[in-house]
Amino acid sequence: MSASKSFIKNAVGILIVVAICFVSVTIYKKGNASINSSISDYDEIVSQFDNAKLKNYDNSTASGSQIVDLLKTVKEDDGVTIIVSNGYTVKEKKEPQSYTYASLHANDSKILQEIIDKNNKEKYINPNASFTSAVIYDDNREISSVVFIQQ
Repeated sequence: MSASKSFIKNAVGILIVVAICFVSVTIYKKGNASINSSISDYDEIVSQFDNAKLKNYDNSTASGSQIVDLLKTVKEDDGVTIIVSNGYTVKEKKEPQSYTYASLHANDSKILQEIIDKNNKEKYINPNASFTSAVIYDDNREISSVVFIQQ
């Protein structure tokens, strides 16, 4: 009798473990779909927030210090190019030169030092200067570039 009771207890235990595993997998699948949807929604909201922050520069005027602050917040994976024309003209060329900040680690101290170094005329951004700005969109209506031209 004890062997049959032991067998029944083991069988019931195995059935309970299988049932728990089945319920766990079912809950995981439902939860995983919900989590993936939430992550996608979150990414979209963050993207819209970033675009809203950059849309402020569309057909407006910005100071050099605002541009420097923007460059400090641009992340490498944002996919946004910042183009700054500070009015510096090379003698051989008649038009003002511009410098492109694309996919840079904006928190890199060397880059930030170049931006504030008055002797580096090509990359220097005068914090008191006034710049006109424009936002450039790609085919998907995502912001691809922000252009600043010193007035």
